[in-house]
Amino acid sequence: MHRFAKDSLGFVVLCVGWLFVCAAVAAGVRVFPWALEPSLPWRVVVPFAKSLVVLAAEASIVVGWPLGWALHAARLVRRGEARVLATLGEAPLRSVLRLRVQALGLAIVLFALSLLGGRDASAPGYVVQDLLDEGKAACARATTRETHVIPLVKASWLCAPGLPPRLVGRPPVLGSGLSFTATGARVSPDLSRFELDEARLLTPPVADGAAVALHVRTLTLRGLPPFAFASGLPPWMRALMLCLATSLAAHVAFASVLALGSPRRLTVYASALGVVGPLVSLFAIRTGETRGVSLFAYMVVPALAVGATLLLRWALSCLPEGAHTGTK
Repeated sequence: MHRFAKDSLGFVVLCVGWLFVCAAVAAGVRVFPWALEPSLPWRVVVPFAKSLVVLAAEASIVVGWPLGWALHAARLVRRGEARVLATLGEAPLRSVLRLRVQALGLAIVLFALSLLGGRDASAPGYVVQDLLDEGKAACARATTRETHVIPLVKASWLCAPGLPPRLVGRPPVLGSGLSFTATGARVSPDLSRFELDEARLLTPPVADGAAVALHVRTLTLRGLPPFAFASGLPPWMRALMLCLATSLAAHVAFASVLALGSPRRLTVYASALGVVGPLVSLFAIRTGETRGVSLFAYMVVPALAVGATLLLRWALSCLPEGAHTGTK
């Protein structure tokens, strides 16, 4: 039993590792243009990069866990160990219960990562606030006149030695070319409200080239067009549904591969059975977040993951094996 669990964990670690590398490379491609921006210090990019790394780790476990178990089951079938277990009267579902301790550990790790990822999904304003704070801190340490661009919010910090940093930008509202400067900025978690400290507003030139300048101690901007969607799903519920869907999909995929027997394309079948459930659950959660469905609708995500795996197993079992050819 120790070897059984060890081999399974090895497949999971291998799959999760490769998927994380691929996801990290994709995240790096998104961050790479910011890293090359000379007016954007690396410390400003760190909060956004950290959020992408957490999501990459979460996705790699969600897909890698069921995939690793499915490939381990395929190895048991190829070696004949699955046939031995079946001869001893052990059903596929009972075989997968040997991995219950490993499943508990993986579920705990995934739940923790999902909580971190859910924080950024349900409250993207925290990431934007970190970008603003890091940009202001880097600007305060500047020894020469510099401009630090802040991603996502289309604003920049103006830096000058001996002077406090000042934020300059254009609010995406009214479409009138209004510009502002401020000594500080605060963002609501759902990105619905921006508060600017010691704000100065300047309108574009009107009649005879005149413009209107306004100085207020605190300026609140509401109803801005969203550049990121805040998820209405609480982080704990998102983590719970994702853990349940992944765990059930992994168990069903393992048992399904054992039940398939030994078809010619067993590795391909096992890979498909391992990834279909997690992909369906991720797609369902993301679709619900963007469309603002009710919380009760998310409770069907584990059922969708299991249903997709079972449906694919039925479809694969109906495929012809093909004729074997030989020579005399």
